[in-house]
Amino acid sequence: MTALQEHPAVNRTDLAFDPHQWLARYIELGGGYAMVGDAIWLHWLLASNVDEAAIKVHERVLRGRPDWRDAVKALIMAQAAREMAE
Repeated sequence: MTALQEHPAVNRTDLAFDPHQWLARYIELGGGYAMVGDAIWLHWLLASNVDEAAIKVHERVLRGRPDWRDAVKALIMAQAAREMAE
């Protein structure tokens, strides 16, 4: 069974997307991000306690969805701006 079959929501377009929930789950899975200028790089640690397959499946929902990627990027940029202001 492929990952897309195991996670049928991956390619659905009728689902509401919450970038806060997506990012929180990504971090919970062991993921992180780095900012370089106005680019955001998603990454995860190569560690035994990180489920690389789960992170890849979670990231996959952003592929082909520039609107969702932009929402996550805007969220990260807004968080960084708030942190810099503090």
